Amino acid sequence: MINDKKVIAVVGASSGAGATFVAKRLAVFMAQKCEGVTYLENHNCSCPRCIRKPLVFYDMGLYKTFFPGRFADFFFMKFMGEDTGRRVNLYKNVNWVVRRMDSPCCKLLPEDVAGKYIIWDNPEEQGSSHADLILCIVDVDIAHVMSGIDNIRNFLRDSSSKTKIVLNRVKSRALVKKTESYIGRSSDFVIWENLASVDKNIKEIADYVASLY
Repeated sequence: MINDKKVIAVVGASSGAGATFVAKRLAVFMAQKCEGVTYLENHNCSCPRCIRKPLVFYDMGLYKTFFPGRFADFFFMKFMGEDTGRRVNLYKNVNWVVRRMDSPCCKLLPEDVAGKYIIWDNPEEQGSSHADLILCIVDVDIAHVMSGIDNIRNFLRDSSSKTKIVLNRVKSRALVKKTESYIGRSSDFVIWENLASVDKNIKEIADYVASLY
C-alpha cells in the first residue's frame, strides 16, 4: 500500500501471457464499482520488443476520445519534472496513464499519479513487491507455462500471501489440472478462451478485488 492507494499489479508469468488485456478490462470493470480507478502502464524500457508492443492509447481508442492538447502525457510530464498527480485522462471512469508513440521512456510509479485503485500493468519485480495484490497471469499453453515457471515460483515464494494465480486462455478443465499440477498449486481464477466467458471471468476478479478494499 502507498499512502491510501491500493496497488494491484497485473503481471504476466511469461511474455504474451495476456496481462495487458486483463489489466485493461479489470480497470474498466473496477471503475463500474469504484471511484478513483487508474490504469498505469509500465514504460521505462526502450528495447525493440517493448517499443513494438501495441499501445493502449491506440488500442482503447483514446486518441479519438481526447481533443488535441487535452490528453495528459504523464510520461512526458514526469520526464520534464512536472507534477503528474493533478491531471487525469478520464475515459469509462478510468484514469488512463498510458504512453503515445512519441512518449519518452520514464518510470512512473503509483505515487506519481492520481487515483485510489491503481491497476499497474506489468511492473518490474521490485514494483510488484510493493503492491497490495499481485495477479499473476499464466497462459496455459505449455510453452508459456514452462517459460514462466520461474517467475511464478518467485512470486509464490516471495509474495505468496498476496499473489493470485490467474489461468488465461483456458480451453478445457484438463488444461487447468495439467497447469496446476505443473505449478504445484491450485489456481485462484480461470479465464476461459470462449469469448462469451472472458468478460464474465474478469468481472469476477473485479468483484473480488473490490470486496478486499
